[in-house]
Amino acid sequence: MRIEDVLAFLDKILSPKSLNPIQTLILQQVWEQKTYAQIAEQAGYNPDYLKAIGSQLWKWLSLELGEPISKRNVRCAIAAAFCRGQHPTPEKIDSPKVVHLPLSQHQDWGEILDTSYFFGRANELERLEQWISRDRCRLVSILGMGGMGKTALAMRCAEKLQGEFDYLISRSLRNAPPINQLLCDWLALLQRDRVPDNTEDTHHLIACLMNTLRSTRCLLVLDNWDSLLCADTQTEDARSGRYLKGYEGYGQLLRTLAEQRHQSCLLLTSREKFVGFAAKEGEGLPIRSLSLKGLGLAEVQHVFRVKGLLGSELTYGQLMQSYSGNPLALKIAATTIQELFDGNIEQFLAQDIFIFGEICDLIEQQLARLSPVEAIALQTLSTQSPGFSFGQLQDKLQDSIPAPQLLEALDRLQGRSLLENRRNRFALPKLLFAYFNTLNRQSREGAIAG
Repeated sequence: MRIEDVLAFLDKILSPKSLNPIQTLILQQVWEQKTYAQIAEQAGYNPDYLKAIGSQLWKWLSLELGEPISKRNVRCAIAAAFCRGQHPTPEKIDSPKVVHLPLSQHQDWGEILDTSYFFGRANELERLEQWISRDRCRLVSILGMGGMGKTALAMRCAEKLQGEFDYLISRSLRNAPPINQLLCDWLALLQRDRVPDNTEDTHHLIACLMNTLRSTRCLLVLDNWDSLLCADTQTEDARSGRYLKGYEGYGQLLRTLAEQRHQSCLLLTSREKFVGFAAKEGEGLPIRSLSLKGLGLAEVQHVFRVKGLLGSELTYGQLMQSYSGNPLALKIAATTIQELFDGNIEQFLAQDIFIFGEICDLIEQQLARLSPVEAIALQTLSTQSPGFSFGQLQDKLQDSIPAPQLLEALDRLQGRSLLENRRNRFALPKLLFAYFNTLNRQSREGAIAG
């Protein structure tokens, strides 16, 4: 029996639910008689994690097919069920079994990101798991510059912890849905299509949600929270973390989820840190945030080896530094090396051109949100790689920006992951420094040509 036939059969049997990507991967590989260790090595998962998901999968299939199923007998059991399905008995037709839905049924991944080839980030995953699973945090945010892999990390974390929750719902905010639309969507899933009558009252919808989150353990994942925030150039007081007009209800939702007692967790990703929670965050508090840094050397090597590119440790180190370990920028560079330099990393590095095309777009998307003061501060910091102390930066600016405004701007830039604090010296990440260096060089060349 082919695995394609198995998947088609199960899709029909399990309808309207279906196997999620990780369950499908496990079934496909087990069907080929692979061990969990072999699957983990090939796909980049933790073997214990795969074993836990596999255990839930066999229980679910046992309930749905009406007979015990395990990793050992899954081929025989499903083949037998398939044959019965082609010639159902009268008992099967007249007496459909009624079973309690297992935890894995109560999931809606939305526009799920395929994390089959996720690798690295072991420390970050462990930290998130501790916060959500053991410390029972109510609000956890993953912050970082665009391309750092926030979404992939959030999805992998949710996959790893899904068995601990009665419900798991993942949604993207990229298209900025109205708050009431999101709340009604959540409530329809959590309350089995019993949506409150008054769907126009945000306060009422949040109150209904909180009642559910107190009685049921749910993991809610929201990706691209920054899509709801104004650019600093759009706000009168030029403070980051302010909501777009008409989206203030999301702020109310965040405050309620963070401050009121319940047994659930909201995991969100954002390029920008939201305001009003700094004093409420901490290792002993139920609100935590993880600032995502760049990949390490071993992970950078993996990015290029997956592309079939081989280099020395020195070349990988140079790429890591030049792109601040940004996974997306590294993947773009790897594709360029493969297509334009015939896979020769050294030849690419010899050009000393690191900012181009989509990498440039990636940076400019975030810079477009800056206030004038932030832009001036970044431009000044780009003139010296080691960075400046606060006093040195004031001197460089010749006190053109009052100290309180400059301090606030630096705080916002750090919240946007556009600034690093290196032993009391403020400096740009290497990727951002390379961007400004490229702009300055182009400006000089243009002046000479003119």
